[in-house]
Amino acid sequence: MREFAGWDPRVLSVLERAGQVYRYGIHTRTPLTRWNIGRVTLLGDSAHAMVPFQAQGAAQAILDAAVLGDVLRGATTADVPDSLDRYVRRRVAGATGMQAASALAGRDFHLPDGAGAQARNARMAAHAAEHRFMPQATAWRTNVLKEKPEP
Repeated sequence: MREFAGWDPRVLSVLERAGQVYRYGIHTRTPLTRWNIGRVTLLGDSAHAMVPFQAQGAAQAILDAAVLGDVLRGATTADVPDSLDRYVRRRVAGATGMQAASALAGRDFHLPDGAGAQARNARMAAHAAEHRFMPQATAWRTNVLKEKPEP
């Protein structure tokens, strides 16, 4: 709790109720350029592990599985290597793009206090104002900007 002295009382309340808290690293790697060799391929985290800042790890694995199922539908044993090549061509750009977006979000979410964090907060507030239909927009305006929610 020493590390959080002076933080918002709501944060302190949550931390006090947490019991034991563990600290662990988030590790990443350079995106792979090849996911398959012959009749063997990777999918999910083995192909494109990503940091958790866009909550896309499982979603990307589900997309991989759907595309993999699509390209393998009706394939013969001889067709498998070409089918896996098609799978990778269909998925690599999107998954790699999400890896990059998630890494960027992590850097953005963890900016130190100062001008960079203030600019981020202004961008997020502008986004919330532009997308008022989103529940997050109301929460952001109410809690962070101290505006009253619209009726």
